[in-house]
Amino acid sequence: MCSGALLHIHRELDESGYVFGLGPLRVLRRIIVPLLLPTLMYAWLWIALLTYRELTPAVFLQSRDSVTLSTYVFRALRGGNIPRGAALSLVLLAVMTPLVAVYFVWGRRRLDIGQ
Repeated sequence: MCSGALLHIHRELDESGYVFGLGPLRVLRRIIVPLLLPTLMYAWLWIALLTYRELTPAVFLQSRDSVTLSTYVFRALRGGNIPRGAALSLVLLAVMTPLVAVYFVWGRRRLDIGQ
């Protein structure tokens, strides 16, 4: 995702930053990062949702020292404690829903500002 987004940023934007006297770090902070921010936020959201969805690898990779919340859900459902598994699933949903909503509101504002 980031490679595609970087390809869409024209080289002249960097050069214009240098013409205005910005150093490489300021060009990165003031020009490149704001243009890449929607892509980075979308990539983060996509990875978070995929992580939430992929329960099976988390179950196979668990150990006594590393247990994820999705593993607790799996253990509760497998052990016959369906109310506990459902409650933990709702906790995961309650955490992810506001994050997705904030991302969409933020993305819509970014699009409205750009037009």
